[in-house]
Amino acid sequence: MFNVIYRFKNEVFMQENGQTSAIEIDIYEYLDILCLLGGATFKGSIQASRKMLPNTKKVPIYIPEYDDYLIPLASPKNNDCVWISAREYLTCYEEDSKTFIKFKDRSTFEVNFSMHTIKMQYQKTVNLDEEIRKMKLKYGR
Repeated sequence: MFNVIYRFKNEVFMQENGQTSAIEIDIYEYLDILCLLGGATFKGSIQASRKMLPNTKKVPIYIPEYDDYLIPLASPKNNDCVWISAREYLTCYEEDSKTFIKFKDRSTFEVNFSMHTIKMQYQKTVNLDEEIRKMKLKYGR
């Protein structure tokens, strides 16, 4: 799974191990493909997350193929939305009035979001994972 997924114009960019690659595809179509590999749709994944995290916007989505969550740092409708891998996320920090995310592979990525936003979005993902674990225990999975 990539550390970061984001769009620029009509391309999707992905960063992994400090290397960036791009494909010419709509971001929603790409996220839909990632979800479809696990038997869901992008919209369905958002609906499931919202059902488990009521009254929540900018919900993370579960990507079963990678056993990972993608965390949106803005509304998915926002052209500046950046999606980060929950499994690969290590920390965030500020340096010279800029915010960076550090990943487990030691790569970093500069974002235009506050540390507060990143931490809140990550906490939503932790909460979603807890809700999924509770459901699995309750229903025998």
